Amino acid sequence: MDQSIPGETPNATTAAAVEVKKSKREQIIDEIVSTEVMYVKDLTEIIDGYETPVLDNMDTLDISDEDILALFNNIEEIRDSSKYMLRELEKCQYDVKSLANTFIVTWEKEASLKQYSDYCRVYPQTIKVLTKCLKNDMLGQFLKACQLKLHHMLPLGAYLIKPVQRVLKYSLLLEKLDKCVKPDEDGKEEIVAAFHTMTQVAEHINEVKKDYEISLLVQEIQSQLIGWEGADLMTYGDLVMQDTFKYLGNKTTNAGIHLA
Repeated sequence: MDQSIPGETPNATTAAAVEVKKSKREQIIDEIVSTEVMYVKDLTEIIDGYETPVLDNMDTLDISDEDILALFNNIEEIRDSSKYMLRELEKCQYDVKSLANTFIVTWEKEASLKQYSDYCRVYPQTIKVLTKCLKNDMLGQFLKACQLKLHHMLPLGAYLIKPVQRVLKYSLLLEKLDKCVKPDEDGKEEIVAAFHTMTQVAEHINEVKKDYEISLLVQEIQSQLIGWEGADLMTYGDLVMQDTFKYLGNKTTNAGIHLA
């Protein structure tokens, strides 16, 4: 029995489904580009609205070069790299193959991975320094004034985490796009490769963050060892186990076990 809708050709329903699929693909590409635009804008506002004013007033604010570096790190390098990638993405329009190749070419460069690795590795220290700055009345008021001038609803800390969030988001966006491309379509191989590239980047970043957090923990453990005269604990190998225990006359303490 003919189940076609009156007034439509037999392939009309199929064609409509393909059109919906293409529309979904375009929406995802729009999301990738538009969120990259906002990301670059946010980074630029951190630089122009916070970092530059702090540098211009560092003498009166009584903030050290070390704290400024810890606070803003290499965010200018990341912004510049993101601006370049955004320009390349905008050139692609709705060409999946070109968009995928943009991610592959950008992130196969060692510099891009290193920039984010460096930023994410010391991000916990960034938050530590930011917390210290906010406890300083003068610095806290200054940063609040910068926030108001930028008309930001959220404080600086909510913006400093954006590079960490963004680099981990790329693989999720590309995975969504991959689902909209048929196995036999032009660009399928490239979008799969781009997804794998950004998945590897995300895994590397998470590993870098984990290693840094472990090193801080080991330093904390070593600082609590009374009379320790041996080598730095990190030289004994990776931390493979940790637990909490109490011993007479002392507060609860973290403990770590190393294997060479």
